[in-house]
Amino acid sequence: MNSDRSQRMGLWNPQLYALAQTDHSPFTRLDAATNNGNLYYVGQPGKVYNQAAGLGTVNFEKLARSYQ
Repeated sequence: MNSDRSQRMGLWNPQLYALAQTDHSPFTRLDAATNNGNLYYVGQPGKVYNQAAGLGTVNFEKLARSYQ
């Protein structure tokens, strides 16, 4: 992510959690509807963050585009 930028990204936590709340989130939630083949933990429906899966699986291409 830093390789195409003139400045470093800095502290990402606030930015990542804000992105996770958007309609075009780069994170795919792990819940009962979108478990991505995860047979062991399906999270909690409607929750953006959960203890086992964090924010879910990352679409890195989509994440990179959100910072251009």
